[in-house]
Amino acid sequence: QIVSKCTILTVEDGHELVHQGVVGTETYFVIAGELEAIVEYGEGENALSQVVEVLVAGNTFGEVSLRNQESPCTVRAKGHGELAVGALRMVEMVVNQSQEAVRALEQIVKNEQKPV
Repeated sequence: QIVSKCTILTVEDGHELVHQGVVGTETYFVIAGELEAIVEYGEGENALSQVVEVLVAGNTFGEVSLRNQESPCTVRAKGHGELAVGALRMVEMVVNQSQEAVRALEQIVKNEQKPV
């Protein structure tokens, strides 16, 4: 039900969808392609980054924004990809209509202590 109300977004290699440390405004559902979840450590010349997960069709990210939390990672397209993008207000509206969806999203957020 949520995905059917989303906008379809096509991305190319290197397109940044979420930036670490920023509170997002959208939730993403990967339809096709691969994206990298990257954690950045430090700043300036000493900055390091590490790919912590590769997201593929069926994965979601951006759910932490539902709780007004900063993104724990940066997410970038790795090649061509397609995503369903839902504005948080729309996602919240649909979620509020279904207690099952609320429990499922809470479980996702609870289980996603790793960056994604």
